[in-house]
Amino acid sequence: MEEGLTLNVREMFIAAMAVFNLVLWGPIGWSVRRLVNDYDQHKKIFREFMESQISDLNATKARCQSLQVDLSTMEARSHSLRNDLDDMTTRFHDLRAELPEKYVGIKRYEQQMTQIQGLFQRIMDKLEGKADKQ
Repeated sequence: MEEGLTLNVREMFIAAMAVFNLVLWGPIGWSVRRLVNDYDQHKKIFREFMESQISDLNATKARCQSLQVDLSTMEARSHSLRNDLDDMTTRFHDLRAELPEKYVGIKRYEQQMTQIQGLFQRIMDKLEGKADKQ
């Protein structure tokens, strides 16, 4: 028998398994490695994205807290102004109650002053007329 080309059953089985592993598991292993690398890359990108979102969220949270302080300050000031307005409204109604019924407005006051000046002018004219006659 020629030696070298003959294989026993065990060697043929080992050779078949090696070919099977190369043919089947080579592409499967490559696909699995590629999927694992893609998964790791996507996981890294997602982690970076989430870290940026968390930092943006923390900045927004800090801004909201400062706005909340500003809002509470404005609310306290608003209550103070509302109380001042209520006090002024009460004082206004008290003053209106205290004023006499014959209280005159500015236009009416100006009309009365014009009328009084006219009366004084007529009196002065009459006095001058009497002085001229004498």
